[in-house]
Amino acid sequence: MSDIYFECNNGISGDMSVAALIDVGADLIKLEKALNSLNLHNEFTYKITKTQVNSVSATDFNVILSENNNHHDTLGD
Repeated sequence: MSDIYFECNNGISGDMSVAALIDVGADLIKLEKALNSLNLHNEFTYKITKTQVNSVSATDFNVILSENNNHHDTLGD
């Protein structure tokens, strides 16, 4: 197992961080268990897709807030 270090002097985007970790092999089952452990049932869903921009492929981790969510949190795009 390798160590991963984040250089976050200027901040870090949560959705982009999760997508990058998925790209390097993060376990999707463990991710789902961790998200379910937040007990935010029906507050959000997420979608993981592959995308390509200017010949560079990447993973997109998109968090979709539920319609009944009145919070002002930014959980992704």
